[in-house]
Amino acid sequence: MEKLPFVGHTAIIKENEDIRELLSKFWEYDKIPLSSSHPENELCKHFNNTCQRDKTGRWSVNYPIESIYNLGSNKAQALRRLYSLEAKLNRDPEHKKLYHQFMSDYILRQHMVKTVEPKCQYFFPHHSVLKINRETTKCRAVFDGRSKSDNGQSLNSISPVSPTVQDELYLFFYDGEAKKMLYVQILELCTE
Repeated sequence: MEKLPFVGHTAIIKENEDIRELLSKFWEYDKIPLSSSHPENELCKHFNNTCQRDKTGRWSVNYPIESIYNLGSNKAQALRRLYSLEAKLNRDPEHKKLYHQFMSDYILRQHMVKTVEPKCQYFFPHHSVLKINRETTKCRAVFDGRSKSDNGQSLNSISPVSPTVQDELYLFFYDGEAKKMLYVQILELCTE
């Protein structure tokens, strides 16, 4: 019987207090429970007070904002962005076709409705994102709630800040050159 060569692996581990502390923090953050909403929470109250079904059976909840009339007007900015979007779509007929299909579906599902005369002059600007390699939705709209009006207000700025329902994300990665573990926290900016 032929003898197989011996193969061995050796790992040299040098303990580092910083790495130990980082790993301890990682496991501590992993154990943080999600904070639950209390019935006293203003957003929960708002939801409970405004949630209703309309005549067609669809659920409806009023958007929890201080006052839509505090927004001011962003019509000029919204029109500039609309013209820019139209120019972009006119340069790419396939994108334009997919965008029109997406928006038609948006109207069909009643996610938005046409208005004759808006009561306020604040518009919800958006841009189109096209990803041809996706199997499902190749085109979608990304709405900009941070778009400021002539008085400096935006939809995001008059909306209440909701409680965090998801733990913050943390990444650990190894920096080969520096020979140490690095700790990176990912922050997501939700409001201004």
